[in-house]
Amino acid sequence: MASRHMVKSPAGLPQKSAAIICLEGASAAGKTTLSHAIAARTGATVIPEVWALFERPSPEPPMWYLERQVERWHLAVARAGKHGLSILDGDPFQPLWYGWAYGFIEPHTLSTVVSFYHDAIAAGSLAFPDRYIFLAVSEPEFRARKTSGHITIASEFCQARYFASPSATLFRDNEHDKPGARARP
Repeated sequence: MASRHMVKSPAGLPQKSAAIICLEGASAAGKTTLSHAIAARTGATVIPEVWALFERPSPEPPMWYLERQVERWHLAVARAGKHGLSILDGDPFQPLWYGWAYGFIEPHTLSTVVSFYHDAIAAGSLAFPDRYIFLAVSEPEFRARKTSGHITIASEFCQARYFASPSATLFRDNEHDKPGARARP
């Protein structure tokens, strides 16, 4: 897979192409499992989701979660440059489609999130992954994968189904319309 992410050598010269893929989908869809399976076969590096990668501060600064998404992107670019491929376990743009599916709430209102991502893209601090892989899970499989928790399985599956429609649309459409992306055959 050719990539639009060029890594610079210490002298500032282009060194090699680096691909970044993103696995996304509902809870228990298998994102983490598949990320690590791909990494084991390819030597890629997995960049975990925010909550697995960073300790949540208390109190949490208003832009902390969005800023960590950009930090994950920087890790993905750096590690893809080293290994040729990095895998994002979860989308760095998740606050956009999550808000679309569940409603934007303070401090991440629609205008705040859009402004943050616009500025990050314009500054070259963030871009879209080269490829999204969207994973889905059936209700029986979801039930088999989930263990008891504070949210009932039925309630959580309903949320996952509600989330799946807009996010699947976003990822499908994103494959055709990415600012600055190369054309795909």
